[in-house]
Order: sequence, then C-alpha cells, then structure tokens
Amino acid sequence: MDGATALNSREEWHGSPVYVLSTPQPLASDEGSSSSTSTSPPLLWLDSGASHHAVGDARILCNFQDPSAATAVRLADDFRLLVTKVGDIQSANIQIPDVYLVPRLQTNVISVRQLAKSKIIPTFYENHTELWRQGELVSGAIADEETSLYRLYYLAS
Repeated sequence: MDGATALNSREEWHGSPVYVLSTPQPLASDEGSSSSTSTSPPLLWLDSGASHHAVGDARILCNFQDPSAATAVRLADDFRLLVTKVGDIQSANIQIPDVYLVPRLQTNVISVRQLAKSKIIPTFYENHTELWRQGELVSGAIADEETSLYRLYYLAS
C-alpha cells in the first residue's frame, strides 16, 4: 500500500453488508481543515472497513504526538491524505487512543477493528451499537436512518 493505511473497504464482505462510509458529504476537502466555528459536537461514525481511527478536526483530540513516521491514509477512492498528528478522544466514560489527525478529512471515522484492539468491543443491533470495555457499557452508537451508518455518542457518567 506504499505507506498508506486503507480507511474504507467494499460494501459487502462474504455476502454480508459492512458499515462503510457512504455519507453524502465528501471524505476530503481541498481546504486546509474541516474544522468549523460550530459548537455542535463532532460527528463520529463507526466504520467496520476502517483500519484506523481518523478525524479532520484537531479540537476532537487531546494528548497530541507526532506520527512515528511519514504516514498517509488512503480513502476508498484511492485518494491519499497526510496524517499530521496522533491523539486521543477522551470523554468521561471512554478513551479512544491512537486517532489520526488528517486535517483535510471531512468525515470522522472510528475503526471497529481498532476499537477491538483497544479492548473496546462493539455489539451491533438493528438500530444501535453498544460499546463495552471489561463488561462495562462505556458508549454506543445510533443507526442513522438516511445512511444506515452508526453515529457514535458518549454516555454521561
């Protein structure tokens, strides 16, 4: 893959649907950053085809570090974007480590596979997903009626 990390996969895998990014907004922007002046919480989408968590807005992250090497992500359309930092998403109940900051990325994706590697286990249901860590419910996601994707939300402590 020439140093790139795939963020999305096909819509079917062995005949079963997977939750890939198919939102109406573009994955990447020609502008410098996807951050906005809005105070609404960022949209985070669970993506079973993503190999890594990636966001386009630095305000979502904390504990910034430089990437270990020149790292790029490869989108489903083979477009490549540079990772500028690596950080964590932190809330009262959940910490999502090793999130790539990709300033031109317009859709924030949380990798189901990377969650599982962090011992955060998603359980999918028809209209929602629950995220569990060591038997404790730490977060969840609600299925979006228009896209059939799961939007991550945080549970208050």
